[in-house]
Amino acid sequence: MNLISVFVPRRLGRLLAADAMSIGRDPMLLFAVGLSIVPSVALALVQVRLDEAAANAFGITTISRFVVPVALMIPAMLIGWVTGFLLLEDRDEGLISALSVTPVGKVGYLAYRVAATALITAAITVMATLLLLPQAPWFQYGLLALLIGCEAVLVAVVLPAVARNKVEGLAVTKLANIAGAVPFAGHSCNAVAVPCRDRPQLLDR
Repeated sequence: MNLISVFVPRRLGRLLAADAMSIGRDPMLLFAVGLSIVPSVALALVQVRLDEAAANAFGITTISRFVVPVALMIPAMLIGWVTGFLLLEDRDEGLISALSVTPVGKVGYLAYRVAATALITAAITVMATLLLLPQAPWFQYGLLALLIGCEAVLVAVVLPAVARNKVEGLAVTKLANIAGAVPFAGHSCNAVAVPCRDRPQLLDR
C-alpha cells in the first residue's frame, strides 16, 4: 500500500515540488543539477573541431569517441549525488522517521527517490545520446538510459549508506573526487612527457 500510494499523481507532484524547492534553496545542489546537462551540450558543440584538432596535433581521428562515454556518465554521478545528499538532509532533519507514520512510509519514500533519480538520469541520457551519437540504433538509447540510470541510483544509495550526515557526505564526495582525479592526473603527466611528434608512431605500434 505504501509503495503504491507514493505514485498517486497528486502526492507525486507534491514530492517533486518539495524536492525542487530544496534544490533551489541550495546553490550547490542547483549547480550540480545544471552541470549535469552541460558536458553533453558542450561536447556536441565542439565535437567536430575537437576531432580536427586531435587529428592535426596527434594524428588521432575521432578522438571525441573517447570523450563521449565520460560526458554520458557525468549526469549519473551528479544526479545520484544530489539525491544522496537530499537523503542525508532528510535523515538529519528527522523527516524519514516522521514519514513512517504517513501513507507514503519509508519504503514509498525510498521508492520515489530511486524512481525519480533513474527517470531523470535516463531522460538526460537519451537527450545526450541524441546529441552525441545521432546515428546510434534505437535499442542503444534504451540500453544506455537503463545502465546509466542504474548507476545514478547506485550513487544515490551508496552516499547515505557510507556517510552518517551531510558533513560526512561532503567529505566522502571530496575523497571520491580525489580518487577519480588520480588516473586523469597520471594520464595527463604521461601525455606531457611524450613529445607530440612521437605520439602517432606510438599509437601505430
